Amino acid sequence: MSFARVRATGRTPTGTLIAFLSIAALAVMPVVGFLIWSGYQVTIHNAETRTRDYAAILEARLEATLRRADADLWDLARAIPIAALSQRALPRYARELNADLDFRMFNFKEIGGFRVADRHGDTLYTSASASAPYVNVSDRSYFRWLRDNPQAGPVFSEVLTGRSTGRQILAIARALMDGRGNFLGIVYALLELEHFQMQFQSLAIGPQGVVSLRRSDDYRLVLRWPHLAGEVNRPLSPQNPLAKQMAAGATAATLQFIAESDGVERIFSYRALEGYPFHINVSFGRDDVLAQWRARSLVIGALSLSLLGLLAWLLFRLWRTVVRETLVAAELKQCEQALHESEARFRSLTEMSSDFYWESDAEHRLARRSSGGNPSTLSVFQRSAQIGTRPWEVPYLSPDESGWQAHRAARDAHLPFRNFELSRVGTDGTEHFMSISGDPVFDASGAFKGYHGVGTDITARKRAEQALRDSAEKLRLFADNVPAMTVSWDENLRCRFANKAFAEFNGVTVESILGKHLRKVIGEEGYPEIEGHVARALRGHSVSYQRTRKLPNGESRYIEVKLLPQIGDQGKVLGFFAVTTDITEHKLAEQALRNSAEELRLFADNVPAMTTSWDVNLRCRFANKAFAEFNGIAVESIFGKHLREVIGEEGYPEVEGHFAQALQGHPVTYERTRKLQNGESRYIEVKLLPHIGDQGKVLGCFAVTTDITEHKLAEERIQRVAHHDSLTGLPNRMLFQDRLDQAISLAKRDSRQFALLYLDLDRFKPVNDNLGHTAGDELLQAVAARIRQQVRESDTVARVGGDEFTVILPDIARREEAETVAKKIIAAVATPFQLGNRKQRVDIGTSIGIALYPTDARDTDALVKAADAAMYSAKQVGSSFRFCET
Repeated sequence: MSFARVRATGRTPTGTLIAFLSIAALAVMPVVGFLIWSGYQVTIHNAETRTRDYAAILEARLEATLRRADADLWDLARAIPIAALSQRALPRYARELNADLDFRMFNFKEIGGFRVADRHGDTLYTSASASAPYVNVSDRSYFRWLRDNPQAGPVFSEVLTGRSTGRQILAIARALMDGRGNFLGIVYALLELEHFQMQFQSLAIGPQGVVSLRRSDDYRLVLRWPHLAGEVNRPLSPQNPLAKQMAAGATAATLQFIAESDGVERIFSYRALEGYPFHINVSFGRDDVLAQWRARSLVIGALSLSLLGLLAWLLFRLWRTVVRETLVAAELKQCEQALHESEARFRSLTEMSSDFYWESDAEHRLARRSSGGNPSTLSVFQRSAQIGTRPWEVPYLSPDESGWQAHRAARDAHLPFRNFELSRVGTDGTEHFMSISGDPVFDASGAFKGYHGVGTDITARKRAEQALRDSAEKLRLFADNVPAMTVSWDENLRCRFANKAFAEFNGVTVESILGKHLRKVIGEEGYPEIEGHVARALRGHSVSYQRTRKLPNGESRYIEVKLLPQIGDQGKVLGFFAVTTDITEHKLAEQALRNSAEELRLFADNVPAMTTSWDVNLRCRFANKAFAEFNGIAVESIFGKHLREVIGEEGYPEVEGHFAQALQGHPVTYERTRKLQNGESRYIEVKLLPHIGDQGKVLGCFAVTTDITEHKLAEERIQRVAHHDSLTGLPNRMLFQDRLDQAISLAKRDSRQFALLYLDLDRFKPVNDNLGHTAGDELLQAVAARIRQQVRESDTVARVGGDEFTVILPDIARREEAETVAKKIIAAVATPFQLGNRKQRVDIGTSIGIALYPTDARDTDALVKAADAAMYSAKQVGSSFRFCET
């Protein structure tokens, strides 16, 4: 009977599960990969922003320090009398000049000292003179450079080791000259690099982060945190990416590369100091930046790989199950066919066998033989015992020696024998089997005369029997080694066959269930559950069902059972085969898949980024909880909607072009303002990633949206901190410099003039000394407010030093207008101030220097110097103003 006739047709539950799991695996991986990728992009972007912010803050601080130090050196270069620049003048000027140098050190912790040296390099005057040694600096590079180029300045040294302190310093120097430009010596300040090192250390840059200060002319290292031995004063290689950017003139840049000094890959941002030959460089180690992202990605990847591994394993097991089911069906069909053929051969050989006749004499020698016409028998006879020989004398004729001995004993006893089997390879090269029977022959006197008998060629029967044994053994071996449990039941529901897997699963032996009724094998408790399925199988229907099977050890397992009717030639049902598969792991895998999908949704809903997925028609395929909450809608309400419906008609034209690029296969990043339903406006950054299929076709795109409102506001705060004085809120020296450059550009373009006022407070130091710095700060704030009240909205008031202010008066027609403003400011500052809770009266004044563009100067530095010089002239009188005398 053909096994194919009893196999169910149509799609099986196993095939459906394979398809479902395959689709699930394909759907999960793009989303997981996209989440990891978007997290990486956000992490790198945040790191680049932080390095730029740190570099901007450090650049502003360092530039403020250098400008203040340079301003003091410029003032000293003009204020020190020429007569004081000799050893003979020390008794007369030492006390006054040393005190002045000490005063300039007040509240200037970045400076290690101000010093004056004569044209021979001998130190004449120094701050902190009681403890600082008088050294010769003629061997210092900055001294030699100013000696040969007295007009240059300021000049910065390489990193030096202080001869008195042993600490690392950086010298900034200006030349002292007479009226004809002859070199008379230098005035210089020593910058304590340890102070800037402490600022660098205060930044949170991570274990592999680096903050450094380099020169802009030859890229030598000035200061680095963490310190690296042997790197100070060492220039960068011309091939270094930073060196290339600086050489190209870029004043600020952000880039990534592997550092030459230690081989660590970092994210670098640098800014050039305006007006000074230095660059500030801040970098984060790429491994530090990506550490948390890698940890999160590792968790996501591990979960995803575990899920994929589980799916792959499950698919493999399901595939093997399908293959094994197919093999079982094919093998059973093949075995049935072999059994049919063996039975047919056996019947044919039985019906068509031909006998031969033989006789032997009293000595058991062959006397006569007739073949009966069978060619195979003739082939064996030609290589068998011949006339006149005994059968056991023929070489290689079976049986073995012991078999022949028993046969000879029977013959010697003159006993009849039946069906004695022997074999021999015939002339045709194949092994043949014969069965012989014989009876003794006696003469009338009873004397033994020999044997006569018949023989039969039983080769076909032997071969059929062996084939049947082989087939049965193969069937048993195959059935016992397939994972499916197979059993055969007759029409009376008694077991005809069971494989090893079925017996072991049920905790019994194969022999113990053969012939038993199905009810006894399954048990009274479980039989009612399957009785209906069995009845259908006995009516000729293929049946498939699943149930829970409780094993003898108490364990419960999920099984899938297929009942295949065995139908005879007349259409009668002879019983059925049952193929049972343990699907417990499949069931658990299905539950694990559902749990994993829920975990993936939970993960997506708890990441800070807003993620969505859009098809090629811009209809929503996926949106996480963050996106829905940000837009004030439910996740379910977005699915299937067009992008235009989700973001609104007003915002759609702004993003339409970006999404068109993404659907052409190009990644896109853009920023925009998103107005929420509650009326609040937020800054967002959107990254679009094309979803590209196996054939390169764009299937849609993913969108990662980040709320960058706080970042934008932080940038604005940083810009304000970098360009405004923290005490008074006025523009600082940096912003003042920029406003002054703008004023010169506008005046040059429109052929107009403007005025620059330089203010220095009179009698301010006693306030700090007597009332404390808190009172001093309150006074500076009040002064700033009064100055601001005396000028126009378009005028610029800046604080450029401790008690120094500037005012830019753009577009004045006559110098008298600047004079009027100066008088108003002097009067406003002269009005007594009431400080502190006690309203303590404080009287101060201000001296103002006025320079006009373009009459007094045509560039920024010259105009500031002109106004500063006029201010010092006014300060000799006190609380007055002076115009620059060109």
